This record gives sequence, structure tokens and C-alpha cells, in this order.
Amino acid sequence: MHDSTARMLNGASGPAGSVALASDGSLAAFVPAQRAMTWQITDAAGVGVVRERYWLTFQPGEVRVCASCHGLSQYDQAGHTAPTNSPEALRQLLKSWKLLMTPTNPVYVPLSRQ
Repeated sequence: MHDSTARMLNGASGPAGSVALASDGSLAAFVPAQRAMTWQITDAAGVGVVRERYWLTFQPGEVRVCASCHGLSQYDQAGHTAPTNSPEALRQLLKSWKLLMTPTNPVYVPLSRQ
């Protein structure tokens, strides 16, 4: 929430620390490591509609996907099997991050032979 790069990449126009859902309903965000956090889905006015019931802590470099917590034993509530599409939000976030982290002036490091 306070890291300028994460704020820029998370890129939501909602309340502070918010992240927009992708067109397929997926979500991807950079979150602080080793800090307990929780989240909620809000309406257009920023009022919480669905809240996470637990506080979670993520470790540096950890990646979680929907199935980490919402894995299906066989079928979801609508009788469908597990989704097989790539999460659009993660694709967008990684694409933005790659553009930001690509140096404009490449640096070459000489390799030494032993």
C-alpha cells in the first residue's frame, strides 16, 4: 500500500490500497510480505460487500492463485468444473511489471573464465 512501484502496478482508481478486478473476475496484486492482511470486494462507493474472513500473511516471492484457497473437490456451486483459463489479472500485472523493470540502457557484465 505504501510502496510507490506496487501502487503504480496495482493501478486501481478506487480506495487507497485497492486493486481492480480483471474482465474475467481474477485479481492480481503486489502485497506487502510478512504483514498480516485481509481484503474485501467493494461496491462503486467503496463500501465493503464481500469480506475475507481471515487475515493472511504472504512470504517474499510467494504467489497464490484462486485455487490455493478456493480449490474445487469436483464441482463449484454452479455445478461447473475448475476453470482452465489463464487469469487475466496476473497476465496484465506481469506484463506491466516486465515493462517497468526492463532497463532502457542494457548493462553488460563481462564473464570471467576460470
